[in-house]
Amino acid sequence: MEIVHSAASQRRNPVPLPVALDEVISWGCSGKGWNCCTDKAIPVKPYDMVRLRHSLSKSSQTLINERLVHFDWDDSGVLTGWLAQQPYEGNRVACAFYEEITNRDAHAMRETDPERFAAMPASIQHAADGPQGGTWRVAGLCGVHLGRPAACRGYPFQRDPLWSEHPEQTVGQVFNCGSCALAERTTVREVMLDNSLTPFWQADDAYRAFARYLHALGFANIKDARYRLIPMDPAARSNLWLSLFVPDANARVHETYPDQWTTPLDIEGDREVFRLVLEDVLARVDALVAASGLSTDALGGPEATPPRPDIAALLAPDRAVLPPPAVIPLQVAG
Repeated sequence: MEIVHSAASQRRNPVPLPVALDEVISWGCSGKGWNCCTDKAIPVKPYDMVRLRHSLSKSSQTLINERLVHFDWDDSGVLTGWLAQQPYEGNRVACAFYEEITNRDAHAMRETDPERFAAMPASIQHAADGPQGGTWRVAGLCGVHLGRPAACRGYPFQRDPLWSEHPEQTVGQVFNCGSCALAERTTVREVMLDNSLTPFWQADDAYRAFARYLHALGFANIKDARYRLIPMDPAARSNLWLSLFVPDANARVHETYPDQWTTPLDIEGDREVFRLVLEDVLARVDALVAASGLSTDALGGPEATPPRPDIAALLAPDRAVLPPPAVIPLQVAG
């Protein structure tokens, strides 16, 4: 497997601004994708890959071979995936799965694909009846909507995975986005939970603990000479990380869930596939450390090695991933 670097992966997203989780806001998604799907580097983590392959009914290896996902090493030496991009309006870019619909597209769809047209949002259906003398953009569609990555689901809000340390700054807003015409009174918490982010957050917590563990054992791709790498061929190290993104190549997954990704949406099955992949790599890592004959103190950076993560516990469906709702004290007149 090849790590495909791309200039697009260098296009980083704005630093989020702190927003209170239970702050009452006026919010409504325009459904056009012009902010969330364009000019963004969209990260793909291993659990995102599990959900993507299920949404597309394509193996993860096929997604990589078709260059729909590419990889590079982040600043901490951990492998990160990115969705591919397509040209958009001159020198701009859009997600490879983004499809923009104009009034003319809507009109043609009604004639050539009535079944798909019947499933379109009302804005697209209404556009097909409008005047066709000009062309204007009506909506933006996501080709992997049911399996879209966590970064897309929560946009423009992000959960701070360290909320237990500073719950007052739980999420950040990338920048203003949405439609005043569709806005309604809600909270950031409600907006995010409405997008079914809980299993993604549980998976993110498990992966963060997993990555910290590997980092501390010298498996990260860090060039600093002070960082003590596990004795291992660089290509083997790359393939170890890449294996996290190719669940269908995992022997245990293939044996237990051979065709699970070709079936309708199966969140519990996807959770189990992800668990098997992480636990398999953990077992391989522990075996490599034992074979090296080195103590954990002789590997990684100066930080202490964290406990081996309990992947099953971190992925438990009932594990809390947000602080409880804020309680506003009653104001009693004196």
